[in-house]
Amino acid sequence: MKADIVAVSAGRGRWRGSDDRSGRRAIPSLLLALFVGACVVYVFVSPFLRSTLQLVAEIQDDSAYYFQIGRNYADGWGLTFDGRNPTNGFQPLWQALIAVMQLSLPFRHQPEQFVRAELVFEAMLLTAGLMVFARTLRFLDSSLLRRLGMMLFLTAVFLMIRSGMESSLLVLLAAIAVYLQARNGELERWSGWRCAGFGIVLGGVLLARLDTIFWIAGLFPVLVLMTESGEDGRLGVRLQKAFRIGLVCAVVLIPYLAGNYLTYHHLMPISGALKISFPAVGYYASDFVLSPDTRALLLLSVILSVACLVWELGPWSRGRAGPLRGPACAMAVGVLLHTGFAVLFMKWAVFSWHFVLEGFAVCLLLPYLCSRMAVFVSPALQRWAVAAAITVLACAAPLVVLQREWKSDMSHNWHVASYQAAKWVKTNLPADAVIAMSDAGNMGFYSDRPVVNLDGLVNSFEYQDSLKEGRFREFLRHSDVSYIAQHAFWHDPDVVSGEYVSYTYRPFSHLYNRTGGELRLKRSEEVYRSPSYYDGPHKTVLVIWKIAPGDLDE
Repeated sequence: MKADIVAVSAGRGRWRGSDDRSGRRAIPSLLLALFVGACVVYVFVSPFLRSTLQLVAEIQDDSAYYFQIGRNYADGWGLTFDGRNPTNGFQPLWQALIAVMQLSLPFRHQPEQFVRAELVFEAMLLTAGLMVFARTLRFLDSSLLRRLGMMLFLTAVFLMIRSGMESSLLVLLAAIAVYLQARNGELERWSGWRCAGFGIVLGGVLLARLDTIFWIAGLFPVLVLMTESGEDGRLGVRLQKAFRIGLVCAVVLIPYLAGNYLTYHHLMPISGALKISFPAVGYYASDFVLSPDTRALLLLSVILSVACLVWELGPWSRGRAGPLRGPACAMAVGVLLHTGFAVLFMKWAVFSWHFVLEGFAVCLLLPYLCSRMAVFVSPALQRWAVAAAITVLACAAPLVVLQREWKSDMSHNWHVASYQAAKWVKTNLPADAVIAMSDAGNMGFYSDRPVVNLDGLVNSFEYQDSLKEGRFREFLRHSDVSYIAQHAFWHDPDVVSGEYVSYTYRPFSHLYNRTGGELRLKRSEEVYRSPSYYDGPHKTVLVIWKIAPGDLDE
């Protein structure tokens, strides 16, 4: 065992020596500091330099659900997207922060200004997360690997996840949890206050994004069972302290769950209930709507997680691991559980922001595994491999940001098309108009008109029941709907071209997996038709029809 420790210590020394002996550590440190400073300045300043259409093109339509629900709450309508039907289709902590912003800012009825303010708020959260993660990386012995971890965080997380969703908040809280776990050391040595603080942070992580339950489910076995001391007799102490952490976490979470059950008679929010097929098993990975960089990070996170667990749990000697062993293994278990659940049970509407934690995991696992396996790699190869990786990341990140955020041609962007349609509605439709639409975030937030959400993500459980019973038109009538909009004509080329007589709209209940009625819409009742654009690979248009008197009668 002593020989193993000496060997691993020597490996660490080789990592240190690979950049310490050169005598030029100040130069790469200075370059990294300049890159960090440029990234931080960019995320704070860019919302004010980019045009409204450039912002709209990158802000998710789902983020506008948060913005509109927050504005309705600030205006006294309660938790509702359309001002008519109550909803819990949101991640609670992020929705609460957005509501506070809407209550506090003087321009909540100027949506373009609010979006810029929200992006600055995200920049604040991400900068705080960057600082916390930098402290976590100090537990690595090698400054070279610390720089690699920082570059990964900047390029895979910091610059890429600002979209109006809960991702920035989740990354900050996850970074705090990882840092506290590493700093506090072995669970048996945690004080009562440290257990309580860690439980509060874990509760915040869950409220920021509920499917982080898989990470937390993997965290507790790691806390209890993975110990460097080998004192199995202390298992009872670790179980007791893990129970305290779980109890505090539950105290943070239970009021939200109880409120859900008392108000909506369901523990799970409607948005989660619609997306999950559990207990029915399927294979849904091909239906995920992920950007290429998210797919690459997701695959890399799974590979690194498997490698981490094989290395740490295998039947071979590993030597002393250090403070990051527990956080790395917990993150690895969480990645595998979450990804496996998503592939088998997430049947609909799975987007890139669902896997932000996997991107964060890459930033932790890759430098950690490099430090653990250093003994097998020559110092020269270590130095050149990490330097090459840092160089590639530094060069690629500005190009990716330029391509994502500074587009000049947005004529084919769905978010822009929905924004332009919403501005047309605000200018041309009566003040008492009520619109119904799937993917209704931008339409509801920018149009200044009530918009009933037809895909159900920010509607009520009662809407799903009405679809189950075939009462779609009755639901529209009771919601005072006078217009209906549709944007995804994937299999209706005659509607896209405008050469049709009528189009039959059939809403689908993702809760009950069935259609819920139909509504016949005539070409002569069109009031708005957008220029053509692409929704994924499909050329389509956004059309708004006026619902004729009597069309909603049974």
